[in-house]
Amino acid sequence: MTGRPASLHQGLPVSPGLEPGAPADALSDTVESDDDGSDRETDPTDGHRAVARTDLCGTEATNSPTMSDALEYAQQNETEAVVESGMVDDLVRLLDADEEATREEAARVIAELCVDNEDKAVESGAVSKLVANLDYAHDDIREDAATALSRIAGEYAWRVVEAGAIPGLVDNLSHDYNDTQRMSAATLEAVAEEYSREVVDAEAVPELAAILDHRDGQTRLQATRTLQRLGREYPEAVVEAGAVPKMVTNLGHDDESLRVVSAYTLTQTAEEYPKRVVKSGAVPSLAANLNHANEDVRVSSSLALQPLAREYPKQVIKTEAAPKLVGNLGRDHDRTRSVAAWVLEEIATEFPKRVVKAKALPKLVDNLDADHEESRVRAARTLGEIAKAYPRQVVKAGAVPELVASLAHGNETLKSESTFVLGQLSKTQPEHLVEADAVPVLVDHLDYENERVRLQSTYCLIYISKADPQAVVDADGVSELVANLRNRADKLRASTTKTLGEIAKELPMKVDTAGAIPELVQLLSDSHSLTRKNATWALGQLAREYPQRLVSAGAVPKLVFNLDHEHDPTVKQTTFALAGIFEEHPERAVKVGAISKIAANLDHENPTIQNYSEGALDRIAEEFPERVERERDRQTGWL
Repeated sequence: MTGRPASLHQGLPVSPGLEPGAPADALSDTVESDDDGSDRETDPTDGHRAVARTDLCGTEATNSPTMSDALEYAQQNETEAVVESGMVDDLVRLLDADEEATREEAARVIAELCVDNEDKAVESGAVSKLVANLDYAHDDIREDAATALSRIAGEYAWRVVEAGAIPGLVDNLSHDYNDTQRMSAATLEAVAEEYSREVVDAEAVPELAAILDHRDGQTRLQATRTLQRLGREYPEAVVEAGAVPKMVTNLGHDDESLRVVSAYTLTQTAEEYPKRVVKSGAVPSLAANLNHANEDVRVSSSLALQPLAREYPKQVIKTEAAPKLVGNLGRDHDRTRSVAAWVLEEIATEFPKRVVKAKALPKLVDNLDADHEESRVRAARTLGEIAKAYPRQVVKAGAVPELVASLAHGNETLKSESTFVLGQLSKTQPEHLVEADAVPVLVDHLDYENERVRLQSTYCLIYISKADPQAVVDADGVSELVANLRNRADKLRASTTKTLGEIAKELPMKVDTAGAIPELVQLLSDSHSLTRKNATWALGQLAREYPQRLVSAGAVPKLVFNLDHEHDPTVKQTTFALAGIFEEHPERAVKVGAISKIAANLDHENPTIQNYSEGALDRIAEEFPERVERERDRQTGWL
């Protein structure tokens, strides 16, 4: 049933089409329409509904003789005046009235008063009386009691719960009166903000799920909203109550708000139970909404697809969602674009080719220059996934200049995502980063406060240094790299030593003059194994040009120590570095007792280590043949 008054100023409800203050006998000539579409004659003897009253416009009418002065005053004055009059206590007492019409009018007035003055109702003891009316025989009284409680629960949920309202509200979910069901669900939604566990324990979820296919759209909508609130913490309860298939059905409902709330609730459920959501047929329905005219429908449906695309990307691809998502990348609505990119990112994680074939790259690149920061970030992340498999296509789409600009001018998150994509591209397309003037920008971020940005900038420079070390030198990158050798982050030290080693292969003087050698020598004893390995390798690139500097920095004892304390890759680099030093300073091998340790590796299982050891001993033997010969014999068993 519908047609309840909306404010204190309208008096008792009147039938649709009846002007306020019309004579009572006019009611018999009107009809009301039920929610199921059928017409029902209004009974002129239906108690208080046949009694007209005074409204704010001054229409003369007659009040029921049983109604108190407080009700009459409330009918004729604004809510604030009622509150200031001190009559709220009297109105609350009337919630116990024996006269049904009086009780109903009191419930209506209290419900309206609670729009802005719920604290006054609470202070006057209304909560317990409203709870008591939740099971009153008259439908309108139940509805007004639930309405008032929903407004009180926003600030005083504990009072509503303490008064024992939850069981009565749950019982009313199965009532045959639409508005009672709807307002009970609304109150449960408000209570659930603080007492979701109590609502779930009262078996509200199955009752809410049962009315998701209610004939009244507003009741469906409110039930879904309440389930959305409960589903944040108890998605399992929503699933077990059988709500998911009904919400999937509601994705195609004519009411756009119902589509939106259903999709948001499915989003929460899909985070924990994606398989159940997929099996309920949600993916095709959500995909169908991706090109809906309503932006909120598109956004909410895209959000629901995101966790499903993460776990079941193939199911999403089958619905031809990718082209629709790509289309949404070009829409004017910021949220539509960013969420579309998010879902495409999930698809691209396993099926980047499908995203590329859907012609996403140009639009993703366009979004790197969007005003909306989240759209830029999401576009960068999606490009990062695609770049792992298709770096050349990303470059051809014009991504590099936009990524460099995002690194230079974006926020911290965008900088991080941009360096990640650039890092993927630098592996095979470093020349394009150089052409786009990425190197100075990357060097500028070697001391950026965000560790991930520093690390990924360094990672890019590793590959650029392999292809064009002069570009890093020209950008004053070497001194910045050396400064990071003392950084506390293990991965950053390891990447930095690797980058310096790449530069030292071609331009050792630049690395030496930046003061790298003493810092690299210190890292030979670093606690991080990869850092030790890369530092050893970098020193190996410098050993033949600057052996004396390595000796002066104390490299030889540390390198010799590492010969029998490291795993094969580092042993190989250690032997190579020592061979470079002993080329000019074979006496150092004798001084630190290196000959026996080098000779021990002559039969190493790694042939490269064997070769490096043999070369080092050959050079030492030129100056100290007897010592080397003795160690060789020892290794072969002659001694």
